[in-house]
Amino acid sequence: MGFGGPTPHFPLGNIREMKVDTKIINNDASSSLVISHNIHPIVFPYFARWQKSHGKVFVYCLGKEPFLYITEPNFLQKMSSKVHGNKWGKPNMFKHDRKPMFGSRLAMASLILETATKMLERWTTLINSGKPEMDVEREISGMTGMIIARATFGLRNEKGSEVFEKLRAMQFTLFNSNRYVGVPFSHWICPKKNLEAKKLGKEID
Repeated sequence: MGFGGPTPHFPLGNIREMKVDTKIINNDASSSLVISHNIHPIVFPYFARWQKSHGKVFVYCLGKEPFLYITEPNFLQKMSSKVHGNKWGKPNMFKHDRKPMFGSRLAMASLILETATKMLERWTTLINSGKPEMDVEREISGMTGMIIARATFGLRNEKGSEVFEKLRAMQFTLFNSNRYVGVPFSHWICPKKNLEAKKLGKEID
């Protein structure tokens, strides 16, 4: 059985619709005083609209590349239980490459606990010193970066923070340059950003 979804248009696929929906929701949000915790239709208005017309599983296109959108847990459960490991390509290679991240759950738990405890101790010191104001988002991002750097690369302290900062910079650079992913010759649309991402990649390596 095939999947439904919004009709793509060459050469952008569904990108034009996505940009229009985002612009509309941003204009509405700026003039609205209503606060909602349901951020999905605000952040991804096009997915929310397509869910209403195509259901919880559908295909959309970025350029000429199709992507499967899934928000149906039963579908994921069925797919993961019915498809064996040897159908996913090269499972042994996949497992070996990602062993530092998933090799030992107990080690990961202790690593997360240790890093989070240090962060909370630092917060306690700040509060006791009479300076209770802190940038929570930056603190949590830094903690996450340290966990990722230590778990993935085995790095600690300054080196770990440096690698994570470069990874974040690459993330934002790729996000800006890959908005036209799947569009033919899209790598020529943002050549400066692509070169910047390659440079960051070499520095991280």
